Amino acid sequence: MNQTITVIRGDGIGPEIMDATLHVLDAMDVGLVYEEADAGLAALEKHGELLPQATMDSIRRNAIALKSPL
Repeated sequence: MNQTITVIRGDGIGPEIMDATLHVLDAMDVGLVYEEADAGLAALEKHGELLPQATMDSIRRNAIALKSPL
């Protein structure tokens, strides 16, 4: 059974940390599906706010979020 989780890549070195984290989780083959969401500076540039409503909706829907440093 698959579990969808919200993934927030973060800023600075955050995306690199998230790439390594997702690589480990994929290697464990625990049935996770990733739904990407924005927060921090990336969200500010794309959506004009640091924590968009779409990100909050994703977290509520999936009940699990994995976030890198912002």
